[in-house]
Amino acid sequence: MSTNKSDGQDQETSGPYEGEGTSSEDAAFTAQQNEPPFTVTIKETARLLSVGRTTALGIIGSGAIKSFHIGSRHLVVRASIAEYVDKMVAGEDAI
Repeated sequence: MSTNKSDGQDQETSGPYEGEGTSSEDAAFTAQQNEPPFTVTIKETARLLSVGRTTALGIIGSGAIKSFHIGSRHLVVRASIAEYVDKMVAGEDAI
């Protein structure tokens, strides 16, 4: 609950908008917002791997990291980035 002091009087509100409460659906949606996305862009992949865009595209092109297209967007499966890094740290040939 928050307190609204816009007119000098204290008014309690139960949600982000006056008169609106929160439900379990709202709580679940908020929890989902805090979770990382399932997919990232090529630019984000490069940033996560601390490499350039061309290097990221090379790794993706080799099949070491899973990706797919939706329309014109090229998306990378975030979990496959973590798997790739784990293989590299373990000394396995990830490419």
